[in-house]
Amino acid sequence: MKDLNQLINKTNINSFVLGFPKCATTSLCQWLESSKVIEVTGPKETNLFAPEFAHRQPSFYPAPLSESALIRIEASTLNVYSKLLLETLADRKEIKVVILTRMLNEVAESWHRQMFKAGFITENLELERFVAGDSGYELENYRLILSHGSIIQNWLDRLGHDRVLILNSYELAENPIEIAHLLEKFFGAQLDLPTTVPKTNTFSVPRNKKLYSFLRKPVIKSIWYILEAKIKILKRARILIREKVLLKEATKPNSFKIDKVDWLLSEEKLANVYLSQNREWWLNR
Repeated sequence: MKDLNQLINKTNINSFVLGFPKCATTSLCQWLESSKVIEVTGPKETNLFAPEFAHRQPSFYPAPLSESALIRIEASTLNVYSKLLLETLADRKEIKVVILTRMLNEVAESWHRQMFKAGFITENLELERFVAGDSGYELENYRLILSHGSIIQNWLDRLGHDRVLILNSYELAENPIEIAHLLEKFFGAQLDLPTTVPKTNTFSVPRNKKLYSFLRKPVIKSIWYILEAKIKILKRARILIREKVLLKEATKPNSFKIDKVDWLLSEEKLANVYLSQNREWWLNR
């Protein structure tokens, strides 16, 4: 925990967007970055604050965030699963966290595609096999990745509603003005956010899997992000190459039904209960 506290101090963070994965955290962060009082670490997925996954995901050290920014955010979606980060932040009363959830049948399908794209699973393994139990290791353990309700409960139990804001990804597209007001109340600042939220990550299917896997090797990503930190236009170039050359738009069949899996249905219901309680708490402030 000492190391995490040092990292928080070194990067000058006072807020976290925790995830969950595949729940529009990229869109939320790009939206928040448009505010003059907010700065977000770059690249978005630093993977520094979830040491439990350090051997699976490359880490990137961002430049310290500017003291002139009122709200300084770190955003890595695996952070939400880190027990070490949770225990660290429990004692950092000045730090707030935003948690994003989503309909779990959609998260399950999107995560399954991501695991195949990253090469962690093979194409012929069906999603139903992964959600049927708790088999799998870490990122491939879908019972861990999809336990939104239980994990939200852990964060609320340790931090309380006054330091946590829970959002559903659909709200960003359907009620951005309402969510903007809610974020202003949560952060205690006027954000002047745009009235629409950017739509990101619609391109997620590799055109050439071997090329995509090669470019995602940790050493390649590390070199690119070092250059990107020095040459800002490279971030736009990366997005353009990603969406026009490397990837194509994903089809979203949404054929997986969570009512087939009791534990997954329970997790979604629990997440929605905590979302409602959290929303009522903040609206009554």
